[in-house]
Amino acid sequence: MTKRPGARVGIREVAQAAGVSTASVSNALNGTGRIDPRTRDRIVEVARQLGYRANPSARQLRQQRTGVLAVTAREPKGDGYGLMDVEYFVEMLMSAASVALAKGYSLTLVPMATAGDTLDQIAVDGTLLFDVLSADPLLAELSAAGTPVVTVGRDTALPETTGWWVDNDLAVGVTGLLDHLSDAGARRIGLLTGPAEYSYCVDAEQAYLAWVAARGGEPLVAHVDEEPGHAAAAALLDRPDPPDAVCAVLERYAVAVVDEAGRRRLRVPQDLLVAAASDSAAARRGEVPITVLDLHPGEVGRQAAELLIGRVEGSEAEPAHRLIGADLVARRSTTS
Repeated sequence: MTKRPGARVGIREVAQAAGVSTASVSNALNGTGRIDPRTRDRIVEVARQLGYRANPSARQLRQQRTGVLAVTAREPKGDGYGLMDVEYFVEMLMSAASVALAKGYSLTLVPMATAGDTLDQIAVDGTLLFDVLSADPLLAELSAAGTPVVTVGRDTALPETTGWWVDNDLAVGVTGLLDHLSDAGARRIGLLTGPAEYSYCVDAEQAYLAWVAARGGEPLVAHVDEEPGHAAAAALLDRPDPPDAVCAVLERYAVAVVDEAGRRRLRVPQDLLVAAASDSAAARRGEVPITVLDLHPGEVGRQAAELLIGRVEGSEAEPAHRLIGADLVARRSTTS
């Protein structure tokens, strides 16, 4: 009993080979209906031998689903940067796509600029929303429409216990990064961070302020208004009392710090220690490789996709939140 080369085996072929009706095959393979366990086992074995594979489109149709999940994220602000330049996002997306395919779903990337209109026009089972904003209008719109949504990052205008989200535990990660800089000899650590509309910036700044306050220090914070952060880095380094170390929330901010330090004839790490709370090829391969946090974006993408599929299929009915840890990767920017 073998599959003919090039032929697609359907439930009719399985039914004929097993000597049962197509309804019995459907019930046996989907775990539905009333059927003798021995008959069910025989049908399953026949299907296996024939190389039967369920048609995902037909299955989604029976379940009244499209089999499509939307993914949308905001483009970085500033010239020269696009979403696909952000290594963290690309790794998350690839991991989420692998999980979705294994579960019988496909991902559709929807540009954020047109996401509201586009998602009104195409049928999707749910949406992954990366880099959600505080009081995010798209999240509110999708939720009001009853669309299952999982965010990477959280809407800081809402209580942490609401919604379905996956995020990195930056409070713990940034604290560890600051401890590392202190152990390397830093006494005045500055923070270079982005807009407070993103949860990762809020979490990083809160962790930094708590760390500095616990040591009786003075906070030195600069906010990036335009990517990739050169102006904010320069403002931090040009203070009358400049820092001897900078912790940057994003690795491209850290690269900007290294660039601005070079313009001021400051040597990294001899005169200035630099670290970042995310990683990229630029941080790894620069003239001075930068100490970073490995945020495990693949794991973030995997868990976000699993949580969204759980919502779509009804196994994640209650709000759920998943925090992903980070690992410190020490490089030459903080070590002699």
